Amino acid sequence: MNSRIHAAIVSAILAMLGLVACQKTEPVSEGPAEKVGQKIDEAASKAAVHINAIAEKAGEGLSKAGEKIEQTAKDAQNKNEEQNSDSSK
Repeated sequence: MNSRIHAAIVSAILAMLGLVACQKTEPVSEGPAEKVGQKIDEAASKAAVHINAIAEKAGEGLSKAGEKIEQTAKDAQNKNEEQNSDSSK
């Protein structure tokens, strides 16, 4: 046999042995990066809940402010109409 064929066969056998040796038969536990990733996901989920609550309160505040502005504008318009009707008499 040719020495290149021998080298190819030996290389293929070593590669297969390397792959077999790397396989774990017991359940894979989470590594440190996976644990940190899960904690980041949990923190992001909690932050989203809090941000939504804050946004809802801000929306309510803006709605109340809008109602007050609208009422103030109506009051000013009514006052202006009263002044105009008084001055035309």
